[in-house]
Amino acid sequence: MKAPAHILAVLLFTACAGSGTSERPIVQDTAGTAANNENLRRLAVEDSLRDGYHMYKDRDGRPLMEGELLNGKRIGVWTSYLPSGRVHSRNVYDQGVLHGITTVFHPNGVLYFTGTMRKGRSVGEWKFYDVEGRMARTVTYDTTGAIIGGSK
Repeated sequence: MKAPAHILAVLLFTACAGSGTSERPIVQDTAGTAANNENLRRLAVEDSLRDGYHMYKDRDGRPLMEGELLNGKRIGVWTSYLPSGRVHSRNVYDQGVLHGITTVFHPNGVLYFTGTMRKGRSVGEWKFYDVEGRMARTVTYDTTGAIIGGSK
């Protein structure tokens, strides 16, 4: 497996650097860590361009996020998860842009807020709840995403 050019340049520079009077040991990536990280990045980019259903997981295999891609852009409902496994949010996308209902939950699973996105902008009435599930306030947005009202 070949190391990327920028890794080789760093290794060469490190190996050649010095005052000329003392020798420095040559630095080598004997474990292949740099090359492995580069391969993981490449595979992640390749996967992110693949159409269809995607589920991203953390290092322990727990789900972080899931949804569908079309032409490299999010479409439909995307769900994100907390480390506990509870749903953190659900958002609707159209061609990679938030467009539809957005719902976010407190870590205890109780609804935190919900509202509508239109072409990436908040519109209409958004409702916010405390950790007990009681409505805390509302915020109303116009069609441009500007706040035009609300309650406490």
